[in-house]
Amino acid sequence: MSPIDLIIRALGILFGLGIFVLSIILGGFVLMTIVGLLILAIIGFYVRGFFTRKEKNKNSDETIIDAEYTILDDRERDD
Repeated sequence: MSPIDLIIRALGILFGLGIFVLSIILGGFVLMTIVGLLILAIIGFYVRGFFTRKEKNKNSDETIIDAEYTILDDRERDD
């Protein structure tokens, strides 16, 4: 092997290692972005559910029917 072949092989290995490290870093950023968006979606659905439940409880007072009633005492008394 000539010295120029060794230099080309060493540069190829360094270039390959550089691409490998760059892909790991870029993959980490992509993974962090996906996880961050998932966390934001979960928080958004939680907040939406919280306000939906709060609004549902607030509207429940409006469905109460106000009516007059009479209590009938049909039980036998033991006097």
